[in-house]
Amino acid sequence: MTRNERRNQLILTMIILVTVGIMVTFFWRTETPEPLPSDEEDSLYAEWLSKYHPDSSQVRPYGERGRKSYPGRSYPQGKHYTKKHYERRSSSKSPTYVGVRGDSPAPASFAFDPNTADSTELLALGLSPYQVRNVYKYRAKGGRYHRKEDFHRLYGLTVEQWQHLEPLIVIDEKYQYVADLAETSPHYVKDSVKRVVKYDEGVVVPLNRCDTSDLQKVPGIGSYYARKIVGYRDALGGFVSAEQLTEVKDLPREVAEEATRWFQTEPSLVRKMAVNEMSLSQLKKHPYLSFYQAKVITEHRRLYGPLKSLDDLKLYEEFTERDIERLRPYIQF
Repeated sequence: MTRNERRNQLILTMIILVTVGIMVTFFWRTETPEPLPSDEEDSLYAEWLSKYHPDSSQVRPYGERGRKSYPGRSYPQGKHYTKKHYERRSSSKSPTYVGVRGDSPAPASFAFDPNTADSTELLALGLSPYQVRNVYKYRAKGGRYHRKEDFHRLYGLTVEQWQHLEPLIVIDEKYQYVADLAETSPHYVKDSVKRVVKYDEGVVVPLNRCDTSDLQKVPGIGSYYARKIVGYRDALGGFVSAEQLTEVKDLPREVAEEATRWFQTEPSLVRKMAVNEMSLSQLKKHPYLSFYQAKVITEHRRLYGPLKSLDDLKLYEEFTERDIERLRPYIQF
């Protein structure tokens, strides 16, 4: 062993001896504290605290509300509960603490306006604190309860709470809708749309000359379907057969088939297209012509001159026999 190694070993030994000596001296002079007096021995608590924890009486004094947290003392759930919140069960060997508050009181019953009621009233009516906060947030953002049913949407509201609160809600007039307020007036007369009188059986309606009011008198056709029929008639140029009603968009097929017996068509009133003069954009607007079919017609005119007959379109795969027959009443050359 070299000289440096012997010196390092001597220093390490001295450090260990000094550390052990300090620890022995500390534990020899430290007095073991007496057990903490029980809750009933309040007169001994101050003496015990000043003896073993003299600084604790200044930081956490003992007051009228009971003992607060101090070294070695723990309460249920880590909170600082006072003595009056708990009672001991004498029948148990180990002290068990039970809350003395018991069940929540029954909710109060009094008329209230959710637009103006304060937190004290809402809590008394049985709402929870977070529900009261939601009411305040809703009102702070400009929200208002115009009807009783509006309060039904409160988040977390149970059926039991709603059954208790519904008869108690009274909405002030300034928050109600004008329509709702008018209904409560003794002079209120409900405004209703006059019922449309339908045609009697046997009436015949000219399909190419009637307007929407005439169409609404046909059983099964209302204002919406009447507008659809007139719009399709204008795009088509007129009906050549009542069966064409089945082509009207959104009109149920059974309604269209039932309505055909009420109409008569006048093919002479059909507006025809000058197929050799119309542009591509004009041709494709017709319900019986697609963009590609209109393109074929304009290309044929450009390459071979004006169409002389619809039979010229039979050479193109874009046109079927049915397409040509549908177009025949609407084309003029």
